[in-house]
Amino acid sequence: MSVEVAGACRVLLHELRLRPDGDDWIVGRVDTGDFVAVPEIAAAALRLLGAGHSVDETHRRLRAERGREIDVVGFVRDLVGLGFVAAVDGRPVPGAPVPA
Repeated sequence: MSVEVAGACRVLLHELRLRPDGDDWIVGRVDTGDFVAVPEIAAAALRLLGAGHSVDETHRRLRAERGREIDVVGFVRDLVGLGFVAAVDGRPVPGAPVPA
């Protein structure tokens, strides 16, 4: 089943932990043990998305604050692939079961 991600979407993230690691941030799910390193701007996008901002709102805020174009739609698609997104626009995202 494919998950449609577009600019007006709002995502519900699984409980994610973020911590700085040099110039990058380590982000991931403690419940699954899945972690990745991301640049600081991706951590900022995660904070905005996690606060309930839509994909478009996140894009606009990051562009205004950072002066850069960021592919937030692509980023959210990557997050879906990593299993970090629980729902898109209220529709649950299928994923692997959490280990016991």
